[in-house]
Amino acid sequence: MYQLKLVSTEEETLEFEKMRERIFNHGKEITKLSQGAFSDAILGGDMLAFQCLEDKKPIGGMLLRLQQESIKVSRLFVEKDKRGKGAGSFMLKYVEDHKDFFEDYYGTEIGGILVEPLDTSVDYYFNKGYDYSGYQMYKRYK
Repeated sequence: MYQLKLVSTEEETLEFEKMRERIFNHGKEITKLSQGAFSDAILGGDMLAFQCLEDKKPIGGMLLRLQQESIKVSRLFVEKDKRGKGAGSFMLKYVEDHKDFFEDYYGTEIGGILVEPLDTSVDYYFNKGYDYSGYQMYKRYK
């Protein structure tokens, strides 16, 4: 069973960044985070970060931000040994099902969701009802 946890403190942000860096660096040891990466944007409220938990252990996460009148999934990542088991779909479904939360958070009406899929995941998003728009894919909120 998966759960999402909103990252909100400096300590949680550092833990989130370490996990993100480790996953994107394919498990290599990290000695220094890359320029604070997204920490300032998360703590400043410009980006929302969620940890995906399985049995209370972090296995992935996502970074979201407001882009024009859409929620943009800037990053979505899952530990390699947990991929293909529904964690990514669970996180994306949360974004799809919680339009009201994002409108309240950002104080504006939100029309849809933007993603920039890897070439290997384009079919996945097509099957979820996303349309191609340049290098991004978009799904309107109902």
